[in-house]
Amino acid sequence: MVKINLKILLSVIVVLALSIAGCNKVKELLDIKFDVDFKVDMSVEAGDLGLEGGAFSVEKTIDPLADEDVKKYSDNIKGWEVTQLNLLFKQVTPDFYLSEGQVKLSHQETEVVWDLVDQQIKENTEIFLANDNGQWQKVNEIMNKKEVFKVFFSGKADPGSNFILQLVINSKITANPL
Repeated sequence: MVKINLKILLSVIVVLALSIAGCNKVKELLDIKFDVDFKVDMSVEAGDLGLEGGAFSVEKTIDPLADEDVKKYSDNIKGWEVTQLNLLFKQVTPDFYLSEGQVKLSHQETEVVWDLVDQQIKENTEIFLANDNGQWQKVNEIMNKKEVFKVFFSGKADPGSNFILQLVINSKITANPL
């Protein structure tokens, strides 16, 4: 009698395990993947006064929920993957030399930093921000919080340089409506 109950119990466990695993597979089929690009423009005027000639510092914010798809699926986002991060220099007057620069994204205790050195900049110069030290994973963490985060750009360029720096974050989101 005990053997029969043990066999029945074991069979029930196996059936339940298979059905649960099957439900997860079906749920994965309903995943929605979409691309979201975030862009922020920062107007920069490299100062030309005193010892700090060419120094600049600007700050902006990005709100992931400003994108309609992100807002729509915000409670159902399973994953966020940065596919590319780059800087685009626009409205450059005149062409200039960026001796040093730092790009920083931050939200609460999470911070991601890229250092730029010795860059000749002209109209439409594009710089790709690497993932050498797992920086993109930290950006994923920041974006997954779905809260406003800060973007900083500071450095030193030829005094009197003016430009608009556009930070572009290309990402892929996986969401599930269930």
